[in-house]
Amino acid sequence: MLNDKQQLERLREIAAPVCSAHGLALVDARFASEHGGLVLRVLIERPETAEQAEGGSGVSLGDCQSVSRDLSTLLDVEGPDLLPGRYRLEVGSPGLDRCLRPKTFSASQVAKCAFGPAVLWTGGDRSKACCKGSPGIV
Repeated sequence: MLNDKQQLERLREIAAPVCSAHGLALVDARFASEHGGLVLRVLIERPETAEQAEGGSGVSLGDCQSVSRDLSTLLDVEGPDLLPGRYRLEVGSPGLDRCLRPKTFSASQVAKCAFGPAVLWTGGDRSKACCKGSPGIV
């Protein structure tokens, strides 16, 4: 079964040290079904620094390439029993559609969040979260 709890935990155990070795943090790793095939989508971010808070750089294309290369090699060795056969590995950074997970915010930050309906430029109805003290995460 795809994306069961044990499988996701093991994927994250494998991916997190690879990200850390490149000075990055693992945000999420999970399978998706696209165009009749499986995609292992790994989301990474650069831990926020003072430079980033002032508009510095986040994850680069080179970061994604490096993590993809190293993670692919490690999954070939560590993951044959974990992976469901053929899949495509995608490494990227979370964008505006980022899923907010419990580890994303501290309890004090969640208390400051305001949720309400918003219509994005795509015209679709979405929820928008504005959290004080968490710049760049909406």
